[in-house]
Amino acid sequence: MANSVCKSDGVIQLRLAFTSINEDAEKRFLAKVYYAPSGCWLWQGAISDKKSEFRYGRVWFRGRVMYAHRLSYYLFRGPLRGGREIMHSPLCESEACVNPRHLSQGLHSTNQRKEWRRRYWGEGRELV
Repeated sequence: MANSVCKSDGVIQLRLAFTSINEDAEKRFLAKVYYAPSGCWLWQGAISDKKSEFRYGRVWFRGRVMYAHRLSYYLFRGPLRGGREIMHSPLCESEACVNPRHLSQGLHSTNQRKEWRRRYWGEGRELV
């Protein structure tokens, strides 16, 4: 697909990473995003269990429920490599951020170390 995903002011311009995703999925996804002044794309749809410590966005895609930040990465940057998971940038304000520029692939152990440092040493994003 040749469609671009643009914020109205033209600052954010990302292209779909591959062509197998239809335009409808992209439009439905972006309709549930709030573009925060910080640069985060905050998910406005369903979130994971409110009793849970982490409050990740959830979305129905291709017959199953998945985390919104994982779908964002998949839509705009491509599939995950084996054994990898999606990590948020240390500077994101929230687990609800789905901005593909704030997401990266990494190993589970790396993700856990980053989270531990954030929680107990106060590094990276603000504690929310």
